[in-house]
Amino acid sequence: MKKIIVILLIFSHGALSLPGDGELVATPYIKGTTYNQMGAYQEAVSVFKEVLNTEPNNDKVYYQMGVSYLALKQQDKAMNAFEKSIEINPKNPSSYLNIGLIYFKKKQYKKALKLYQRANKIMPNNQDFYYNMGVIQEILGKNTKAIEMHKKSIEIKPKFSSYYHMGIIYGKLKQHQKALDAYQKATDINNLIAEIYFRIGRTYEIMAQHQKAIDSYQIAASLDQKNPINYEEIGFNNMALGQYQEAIEAYQKVVKIKPDDYMSYYSIANSYYELHYNKDNAYGTKSYNNLYESIKAYKQAIKIKPSFKITYINLFELSLVQNQAFEQDLLVKFQHNFANNRQAMMEFDMLSTLKKIDTTKQLLNEKQKQNFKDKYKGIHFNNWSWREIEQWINTKTSSKATLESALTFFKTFDKPNN
Repeated sequence: MKKIIVILLIFSHGALSLPGDGELVATPYIKGTTYNQMGAYQEAVSVFKEVLNTEPNNDKVYYQMGVSYLALKQQDKAMNAFEKSIEINPKNPSSYLNIGLIYFKKKQYKKALKLYQRANKIMPNNQDFYYNMGVIQEILGKNTKAIEMHKKSIEIKPKFSSYYHMGIIYGKLKQHQKALDAYQKATDINNLIAEIYFRIGRTYEIMAQHQKAIDSYQIAASLDQKNPINYEEIGFNNMALGQYQEAIEAYQKVVKIKPDDYMSYYSIANSYYELHYNKDNAYGTKSYNNLYESIKAYKQAIKIKPSFKITYINLFELSLVQNQAFEQDLLVKFQHNFANNRQAMMEFDMLSTLKKIDTTKQLLNEKQKQNFKDKYKGIHFNNWSWREIEQWINTKTSSKATLESALTFFKTFDKPNN
């Protein structure tokens, strides 16, 4: 409140007498810049226009008026004001930077680049010009040139954002160690930005250095505790290492933040199942609590997203290998959502056929095989893992041979001459 009173006094009386210091004159230019600082941009424009009536060659007034117009989102008027400022004083870097910003917002990247190149010839070794040219070259797909610009910016003064962008560009170029080096230098300048540690984690993940990825994602999570993506990545990399309990804990943090994240429930289900499956690596002596939690998580994923095909298929496969009937409620939902999805129906038919063979002990005859081939011609068991079914068949006695024969057919039915 005191600041506002003082400003009003300056505007009203034109001068403020300070004991022993003479006079502080509130010129119209100062009045206009003060309006800008207050966010009264339209008032500022009016004042600057008055100033230009008597000072038509004042580049600072044109610059400040450009700032006002930019804040008012009147980009064309802002650009005209900045260009007039440059015409009077070609060595005003802020005017170039603001015109470049306008071009950038309009996605006129080549115009922005030419402007900065022109400015750099007039005022060489300006860090901001090099940095902005680096950002634009990256957008234009000129990655090597972008790195060159960022390096020149850093030569003038090390800058967090220059190292950050270099890391991103090196990643695009698949030069992952260089990307890590650039990101590390960025953290040397500022180690409180979660995004940089996320990028480091992602780079380690690409390099299949999963524990280092986890360590970096954990730092990112500590700096940005409400961002679920950090926990998602921690979960993913723990799964890659076979650390399923740690993966579950990470994904549980995700669903606490995003209760409707069906993919995280799916990953929780997969992790619980792996804990169940890997217990003694054989059926019959596992922690069935893990199996229960797996099924519960799959069902939660379906509840959130009823059209999530793979979750139904996993539940049907679990019923098969646990020698249980398919749940009627799931069958109804599955038929409703996937009756016209040939991939989904092929996978379901395969599981249903194996269940029937286990019961009847009858071989899959040639007619049944041909019908399956004709019905599902052109589609395949993409990335299907036969591990659980093979393990289940190995527990069988009287139906083992017929099941093995059927499984061989399903694995190869889409191959030529089969």
